[in-house]
Amino acid sequence: MHELRSLQAALDGELITPDSAGYDAARRPALARFHDVRPIAVVSCASTRDVVRTLAFARHSGTHVVPRGGGHCFAGRSSTAGLVLDLSRFDAVTVRPDGSARIGAGARLAQVYDGLHRSRRAVPTGCGPRVGIAGLTLGGGLGLLGRRNGLTCDALLSAQVVLADGRVVDCDLDREPELFWALRGAGGGQFGVVTCLVFATVAEPRATRFGRSEFFSHPIPASAVGSLIDELTSGVAPGRRELSFTAMGGAYNRVPADATAFVHRSERFLLEHVAHGGDQWLDRSWTRAHAHASGRVYPNFPDPDLDDWAAAYHGGNTERLRAVKRRYDPERLFRFPQAI
Repeated sequence: MHELRSLQAALDGELITPDSAGYDAARRPALARFHDVRPIAVVSCASTRDVVRTLAFARHSGTHVVPRGGGHCFAGRSSTAGLVLDLSRFDAVTVRPDGSARIGAGARLAQVYDGLHRSRRAVPTGCGPRVGIAGLTLGGGLGLLGRRNGLTCDALLSAQVVLADGRVVDCDLDREPELFWALRGAGGGQFGVVTCLVFATVAEPRATRFGRSEFFSHPIPASAVGSLIDELTSGVAPGRRELSFTAMGGAYNRVPADATAFVHRSERFLLEHVAHGGDQWLDRSWTRAHAHASGRVYPNFPDPDLDDWAAAYHGGNTERLRAVKRRYDPERLFRFPQAI
């Protein structure tokens, strides 16, 4: 506890401990059902210096530390029994004279939409307002504009990163190019703490999102696709189980698989299986679809039960990513199950 007090004295922000008012709200991300862990403290960072000092504390004390820029991680990687680095104050969105956008790593998509809209600009991002821009980008980033403009990470021009040894680096195609390559699609929390991102923007389009829901309450037309969907969804109870199809193709697939860390450049669509509450349908549905799929998994939808997770997430980019990890985080300060 004495060490935590010394950390608090060194911070510009706030150290939130279990006896602090607001601890429960600070420790739990927006979608808390995914992970409900009690960290020893949450560091509400007010400056890059807070990130540097917290990482120094973590190194010297052996305390596990994880960054949190958004509202959740499906596998709970933004929670820990150690220290949570809360970057939510890093939420500024600025459109610069050249049309590029500088966005703090703590901004969530609702803030990004609003900030870019004032300049009638856009970045290809997702449609979940509580999703964090950093996590979305670091895992690739699918979204409404993707088939025309590519992944969110394809629009990334540069990033500021605090490394495990405390150095603050700016990386792009010319500065720390291997780190910049890895940040575009390998997933968050792997190589350092990203504090700021700069994106190329496009003119804000006029767009309408349509969604279609089927509860499969009557027979599906007899066809190859219909038969497969019928098998996948047999016994589906409305509101409890979901299959979501995301079309790939277009600009997603025009980039070589090794141009960024996001290896999934030949896939035609993403199939997401969702079950609320424990039952065997999820395993049955996944097993039935997997036989016809690529065997790959989108890094932003991590699956803790994967056997060969490195091949599923990273494919032929795995060894290059391991080399980046050895260079920038040789002591594995940033670690979690299925970390590179």
